[in-house]
Amino acid sequence: MNRKKALVFLLLIGLLCTAFFVYSKLRWTAKAKSNEVYEISVVCRGKDMEDRASLKAGINQAADDLSAEVNYITLSKENDAAQQISAMKREAGSGANAILIFPADSESVVEPVRQAAGKIPVVVLQPYVQGFSGICTVSCDEFRLGESLARKIISDGNAGHSADFHIIYQAHQSNPQLIKGLAGVLGKPGVVISETELPDDRDKAYDTAKSILMQKGRGNVIALDSGSLETVGKVKSDLVQSGVAVPAKIYGAGRTDAVVSLLENNAVEAVGAEDEYSLGYLGVKMAIDGIHKKSTKNINVNYVIADKTNMYKPQNEYILFPFLNH
Repeated sequence: MNRKKALVFLLLIGLLCTAFFVYSKLRWTAKAKSNEVYEISVVCRGKDMEDRASLKAGINQAADDLSAEVNYITLSKENDAAQQISAMKREAGSGANAILIFPADSESVVEPVRQAAGKIPVVVLQPYVQGFSGICTVSCDEFRLGESLARKIISDGNAGHSADFHIIYQAHQSNPQLIKGLAGVLGKPGVVISETELPDDRDKAYDTAKSILMQKGRGNVIALDSGSLETVGKVKSDLVQSGVAVPAKIYGAGRTDAVVSLLENNAVEAVGAEDEYSLGYLGVKMAIDGIHKKSTKNINVNYVIADKTNMYKPQNEYILFPFLNH
């Protein structure tokens, strides 16, 4: 009897040890998984992300929150599709767990993105070209933003029967959906809409913007991106400070600290600003969801149309001053 009790006792001890070992193993595995760091490559559209500071902040914050390590891959030239394709292929085959890409304004990028997405999760951020159906995309509805900005111009009384609109943009950043949204609302009979692509060189871009503003009868200038908006806004501010009257009204799309300052100082009438912080944050989150084989869907982030009178309202302040709100 004593011998049987001893055997039972030993058996129970053995079972308890086995259960403890299995439990410890499971805990160690779960902890290891929770401490896993995801390698995410961000393939940029150009040389840097100077004009996308809030978007970069969103990416970096998501990386901190979700245990990711982000590697920014920049190009030697703006909007160089061939160089971007090469960088993306290299990252997809060199150990990255996922890729975020701001695709160049070229349809040649679409198929290579699809091929990379067949190997690792790829999230497309704010594409200017069509064709990424079936691939997770985080973007802003540029067409609707263009329509909303155009309606703001009309409500300001700057779109009469014979109104003149001059659209400007940085090299290779024409943004066709934004133009389509603007033109659909503003393009009435008698209205003149023209376009100019600013040179890559900053001094030449400044001089080009200045010549546009100084043209006789110039009515409205609409900048399609934060870089060209900064340039033309600075030109107007400099001219006004030097005593030169500039009747042209400036509107635009994009958000940087410099743009917000120009808005405050009346050099820019109104801006359409996307929630770039959320765009970057959600891009990283979608990439990690893809790594875990979770289903993902396309996301459109919000935008606001802000002028000096409403820029400090909570919904506008949230997007215009992201570093104060996150």
